[in-house]
Amino acid sequence: MLVVTELVTNVTRHTRSSCWLHLAGGPGLRPAQMSEESGRGLVIVRALAQKLDVRAVSGSGKIVRATLRAPASALVTDLGA
Repeated sequence: MLVVTELVTNVTRHTRSSCWLHLAGGPGLRPAQMSEESGRGLVIVRALAQKLDVRAVSGSGKIVRATLRAPASALVTDLGA
């Protein structure tokens, strides 16, 4: 959930475009200064994601895709049967 929150927040905060969320050269990772309130999100996403892909699209946009591994407990669903 943290990875999704960070990626969607970045789109809404830094662009004027819509974003698509599909569950199933890039932005620069810069060191954030201790006094800064932002700038750590993509570093967190990279640390938590199994894979992080960034692809440039026409204009100045990009597609950021994070692949997450679901914990085993999330794969078991109680259907009330």
